[in-house]
Amino acid sequence: MDKSKLVCGEHMKVTLEIPDRVWWRLVDAAEKQGKSTSELMSQVATGITHPDPIERLHTIGYTDAEIAAQTGLLLRTVAERRRRLGLPPNKRTSKREIRRAA
Repeated sequence: MDKSKLVCGEHMKVTLEIPDRVWWRLVDAAEKQGKSTSELMSQVATGITHPDPIERLHTIGYTDAEIAAQTGLLLRTVAERRRRLGLPPNKRTSKREIRRAA
């Protein structure tokens, strides 16, 4: 792709394969923030709004335990950093809640 021909404001179509549970977390997080899912995904993917991995994963709905598993950090470390960032803990979304929302 010739990047010299891109004009600011143009968009690129990208196809992603992500697990259903991650998709529904993104949808839920976008709704809570009043953003479109594609807008949230763009910001999260580029790290523009959340360069810290704990903040980024928290934004899309991951619990402390899930963040610890994804990053390889201790659960205690994740919880402490999340609190220092002033973020409330995310509740685990049950399958029943996901089905109800769909």
